[in-house]
Amino acid sequence: MKKKKGRIRNLILFGTIKDLIDRYEYSELREELGCLCKKGALLPLMQDAYIQLKAVIPETTDRTVQVVERWEYCSPMIDMNCHIRTRSGEILSPVAICDSWPELMSMPVYCLRRLRMTEKELLAGILWEVTYYKDSYLENRGKCNCKLKTIEL
Repeated sequence: MKKKKGRIRNLILFGTIKDLIDRYEYSELREELGCLCKKGALLPLMQDAYIQLKAVIPETTDRTVQVVERWEYCSPMIDMNCHIRTRSGEILSPVAICDSWPELMSMPVYCLRRLRMTEKELLAGILWEVTYYKDSYLENRGKCNCKLKTIEL
């Protein structure tokens, strides 16, 4: 139990992914997204992800998201720093291959205290994670059946 308390003290809770998406419009994330995507090729995909995720109805889950490193320092392996975990801390999978957006939206997001990350940087990183593997992204997008304006992918 002592190890778990120490781990929790080193984390900052940012709320759920839904909380973050509801708090910021996509246009407010441009600077943070620009820092992550130097070439900008993924920006239309990230905008689509933002629109799709905003429309998802969250489902209750006992999982959490934990960010252990800033995305800028992980490229090209950004999927290694942001994991889905059990409440007890067991790593289940990278967020990049999460197979349930409704569950993802209700997951609380924790970051290591030493990262000093803003909410907008965190949300930009989550959008990058969600679109990192295009096949996984398109599969999740298809499951959601969101009847929204779509973009050419």
